[in-house]
Amino acid sequence: MGSGILMRSRHAALTAIFLFLSAFWAGVLGFFLAFGARIVLLTSPSRHAGGLVNRSLLDALDGFSVGAGAVLVAVFLAIREDPGWTAFRKALALRLLALSLVAALASGVLITPAMSKIRERRGPDLFLASREDPDLRDWGRLHGLSFVALLTRVLSVVGVFALAYPRGPSQSRADDPRAKWRESLNKGPYPEETPEGTRAQS
Repeated sequence: MGSGILMRSRHAALTAIFLFLSAFWAGVLGFFLAFGARIVLLTSPSRHAGGLVNRSLLDALDGFSVGAGAVLVAVFLAIREDPGWTAFRKALALRLLALSLVAALASGVLITPAMSKIRERRGPDLFLASREDPDLRDWGRLHGLSFVALLTRVLSVVGVFALAYPRGPSQSRADDPRAKWRESLNKGPYPEETPEGTRAQS
């Protein structure tokens, strides 16, 4: 009995950590995506200066994303045997975590450095060039990819949070394969052997 209580307490604590970290991760990325980057650009003396600040923030968010994703994977492996985690939910959660990590690595290793190279090569004059400028067009394309990478992470982590959020006990029992197996043992092979069949005959 004591060991069972300890296991439930451990599972509850790990689930709380999983939910908190996923919510915090999605919240930080979502705030930067919706407001943070724009606030930096509006309050900076120039777009070039604001871009340098946003570059540092993106680097920090990419590093945080990789660390948070690794921790969530580790915690998930510890709580995935809970009956509430059906095979479908486990598979989907792992795929969403993998997708968020791939998006973070792509942003930190490929997209953001490529944008920085263009900005460093052209300096403040980049944003004064015409729309037909090849560097400005490349920078705009990379900026769009950076937005997609951020949005992918936000949606993936929100999905992971939704999958991990505890559901009602009746729904959890309905999804528990062990509960379904025990229920099948309590039923006879013929309808008349079940309580419903007995009542129907009487």
